[in-house]
Formats: sequence, structure tokens, C-alpha cells
Amino acid sequence: MEFQTESGHSETIFDINYHPTETNLLASCSYDGSVRVWDVSLNKLVSINDTTKQPPQSKFEKKIIYSCSWHPKLTKIAMCTVNGYLLVYDALKGKLLSSLAPKEGHPSYKVDWNKIEPKNILMTSVANAIFVIGVMDQPKCSQLTVQRWYTSPAPVFGCAWSPRDSTIFITGNKDGRVRIYDYSNIADGPIRTFEGHTKRVYNVIFNANLPNLIASGSDDRTIRIWDLNQTTSTSI
Repeated sequence: MEFQTESGHSETIFDINYHPTETNLLASCSYDGSVRVWDVSLNKLVSINDTTKQPPQSKFEKKIIYSCSWHPKLTKIAMCTVNGYLLVYDALKGKLLSSLAPKEGHPSYKVDWNKIEPKNILMTSVANAIFVIGVMDQPKCSQLTVQRWYTSPAPVFGCAWSPRDSTIFITGNKDGRVRIYDYSNIADGPIRTFEGHTKRVYNVIFNANLPNLIASGSDDRTIRIWDLNQTTSTSI
């Protein structure tokens, strides 16, 4: 049986995510500047979070949303834009709650809401940076601030928090490297760097059940599986 939904996005979809606890809710974000929420149990479009008609997105020609990530418990959703903004919406009401641009004008391709410590959101930037954004007033989520600014040797595209350790995160970079950071570490540099890809690493992810395993996808047309206890990878 083929799964089909109501007509939705008018342009390319860049990211989709299930809600961590409300598993019938699926969010999708698109080149068209919207994040749409679907109820997969009913095969129904639930809400449209249209960022194009109000600031900050309305002032830009391009309004692309490259990534979205759910709050671990609430129906709030974070999204990052081609213009370098982090936006937080009440996903079921289509209401903008807060916005922040640590590096306006520089695209952000990935956002990840910390599933263990929901006051922290991770955000990448092609301006050679990774940002840890603090959500200061939960559950309202109306106040965002840059908690940490990491400088990277290359533009950063992918990122992910560890599912088991609230301070560990990984990044995928234009120089083909996968870097591991510890937010609790005073030093701003990575604690480990993996080399293997020959082109840009666009996305990275932890294995939810085996958190020592991570996967990275690259423009070199390979997916590599890394064991944090080793230094080499397996190419798929």
C-alpha cells in the first residue's frame, strides 16, 4: 500500500522529523518557507507554519527552511533558515514564538533540539560556526540567546546531539571531517576529529540505541559508519 498525504509543500522538502513522544506527528520543512505538521495516523495535514509573511523572513527574497527539530516534550518546533535565523514556532498553532540570527546572512543547514536538556538548541552555520542557543523561558520559548559560539576550520552543515549525553554533539563539515564536541568542556575545539570522506559532509546522526555509533552522509556519495571507540569507519 502506498502512503499518500494531502497536497502540501510547493517546493523541495529538505527535512522531516517525527515528534519524540507524539509519534503520530510528523513535521516537514521546505524551500517554500514553511514547516508543515502531519498526523500520520489520520493521513492528514494538521497545521502550516508559514514563515514567509512576517518578520524576520518577510524581509528576505529567499525564505528557505533547511531543517526542523521538535522540542522533546512540547509541540514547539525549531527551524533554521537560508538567512541564518533560528525560528521557534508553536507548531500546532502556526505561531512564531521567538527568533535569533547569530550570523545573519549566512545560511544554516541544520538545527537539533537537545532531547535530554531542552534548554539547548544546536545550530550550524556556513560562517564556520556552530551555535548552542539557549531557550531561556520554557515552556513559553519566547527568549533565545547564544550560549556558546564555536569556531570551526570549515563551514558546518550537519549537527546532532548525543541521545545519551546532553553535552556531547557531532558536526559534519565542508572539509569532509566529522568533529565531536563536549559542551561541558571549557575548550572550544573538538575533542575528536574523524577523517574519511573526500567531500563535504552534509549530515550526521547518532544511533539511538547504540550511541557509540554515528553515521555521516557526504557529497562523495558515501555514508560512513563510525565507532566512537575506534578511529576508522565503514563505508556504505
